[in-house]
Amino acid sequence: MLGIIKTYTNTSRIGSPAVRKPPPGSPPPAPTIAADAGRLNRLFWAWKLILILIAVLSPGPGYDTSTDLWLASVRDTDTVPWTAWPAQRLASRLARWDALYFATSSARGHQTEQEWAFSRPHAVFTSLVAKFIPHFLHPSLLVHNALAGIAVSHLAHLGAVLVLYLLVRSVVPSSEQRKAKIAYTAACLHIVSPAGIFLSAPYGEASYAFWSFLGAFCYINTTKPRKSDITITVWYVLSGLSFGCSALVRSNGVLNGIIFAADAGVFLHRYLTRAGNDKTLLPMARYIAAGSLTGLGFVLPQLLAYLEYCTGPNTRPWCTALPPSIYTFVQSHYWNVGVFNYWTLSNAPLFLLATPMLVILFLTAYTALHHGHVGSEPEKIHVQQTKSKDPDEEPFEAAMFVHVMRRLALPQLLLAVLALSSFHVQIANRISSGYPLWYIMLAMAVHVGADPSAGKNYTVGRYALFSRVGKRSGVVARWTVRLMVIYAIVQAGLFASFLPPA
Repeated sequence: MLGIIKTYTNTSRIGSPAVRKPPPGSPPPAPTIAADAGRLNRLFWAWKLILILIAVLSPGPGYDTSTDLWLASVRDTDTVPWTAWPAQRLASRLARWDALYFATSSARGHQTEQEWAFSRPHAVFTSLVAKFIPHFLHPSLLVHNALAGIAVSHLAHLGAVLVLYLLVRSVVPSSEQRKAKIAYTAACLHIVSPAGIFLSAPYGEASYAFWSFLGAFCYINTTKPRKSDITITVWYVLSGLSFGCSALVRSNGVLNGIIFAADAGVFLHRYLTRAGNDKTLLPMARYIAAGSLTGLGFVLPQLLAYLEYCTGPNTRPWCTALPPSIYTFVQSHYWNVGVFNYWTLSNAPLFLLATPMLVILFLTAYTALHHGHVGSEPEKIHVQQTKSKDPDEEPFEAAMFVHVMRRLALPQLLLAVLALSSFHVQIANRISSGYPLWYIMLAMAVHVGADPSAGKNYTVGRYALFSRVGKRSGVVARWTVRLMVIYAIVQAGLFASFLPPA
């Protein structure tokens, strides 16, 4: 087992996707998407098995007995047949911390005000999935909904891995061979993400990552050349719809709307300053439509809560706020979330725990914004000189890559600022899992470390994480991956025992 773990988590392995051995003297072919998808699928389930085994084998009831009391709250759990023990054990180990809220809301809907901090649409979806859980697995409705949440997290995480692979492969400006290698590495990094067991438990992180990556993938397709206005508009709508779904799962999904706001700002500036009669407002309509769909994902749950709490004889303090947001109120009132509220001496260890991930988030966002020089709207990207001597790097692809990286940096940067200043800072290690930018740059660094010739590609070498370290960048990248793996393994045991961090 240890040999298998070492083989699959070796950074040189995740930098080299499956390819057939080429005939002597011929260049190696680019691996097919199907071949890499199959290999990613096997690695995914091997990694999940490791985390699940660690969680299930964790001894005792854990530091907190909330889960045991939660399971005992239903009468039929007192006489659970032995055949239902595996399901109960799995649910009792993964329904920890906020997962208790997710599973409870899935079983009987939102009944208390603080439950609105957790996605109602996600709970509704998992409750539908729970109806298909066979009764013989366990008699308890709560366990059924916990198992449904676990199943949804696993499938959403696998979907996010595959979407990230397609996203990276479609945006990296290099040869097909190098694109495939970097895409494969980035997808592997998402499998062993610092979010770890949270991407298996009945949380919303995995579903958020799936919709966030899908939105970014659709956005990339709006920048591709030789697209008709109708096709570009459709991709924008799909991107906004996907980001809106991410906001339905996690409220920070609304930050993705800044991508469309940036496009709109650049377009408006050019519209007002350029001369001529060929002005059209169609691009602005696209940006507004996509941004509105993203915002709707955040507003819709707030509207439902307002209708439930603020239109009857009873009312709550947040009903008269501007804007009236139950999410903001619940976070502040029940969990003391606010600007610098978490900045206390007792929380210093949690800041130290989140520091490596925050550094990566800030560093990758800064690099993307610092190196970007494309200031036009996506459909008007100008071909720029990249100073690259690599024949595999096509100028338009490089310009498109720069544009996309700049846009993806914006929501990630906002998230890092909010996590540092306002959130319970340790959650940065798990909510960062839904932002593709840092995976791409770390994958480039791993790839450059394994193949120094890749650094000759101007864009890949420039955007690789830790590139400023010089020749040691590959070593730093490999150790970063190893620490991610170690952290996720340790985290699985702590989470199952109801111990911080969470």
